[in-house]
Amino acid sequence: MSMLKKSLPVVCTLALLVGCTPSRNAARGTGSLIKETVHQVDEAATDPSITFAIKSAMIEDDLVRARDINVDTADGVVTLNGTQPSEAARNRAEQLAWRADGVTRVVNKLTIKP
Repeated sequence: MSMLKKSLPVVCTLALLVGCTPSRNAARGTGSLIKETVHQVDEAATDPSITFAIKSAMIEDDLVRARDINVDTADGVVTLNGTQPSEAARNRAEQLAWRADGVTRVVNKLTIKP
């Protein structure tokens, strides 16, 4: 679902509140509130989409055993937990994580288990 579709109900609700506000100054303040709310909705949607993109890339990769990796994302920071059969697979998993849009940091806690 696109960002616009997710934030539209929130924006419409806030727009209705602006229409009911008698003061012009209050309406101006509500515009800032709308921008902040849209930003928060955008941030909330980002982490799950990052996790999904990484897991999808891992599933498609021949070297990485995606089923043995847990991907957690919080504020763009991705943490990889689990096991991989080799150092090469561990490194590839990290590379795939870095390729996802919105990733700011990758914490690779994968261990080697042949």
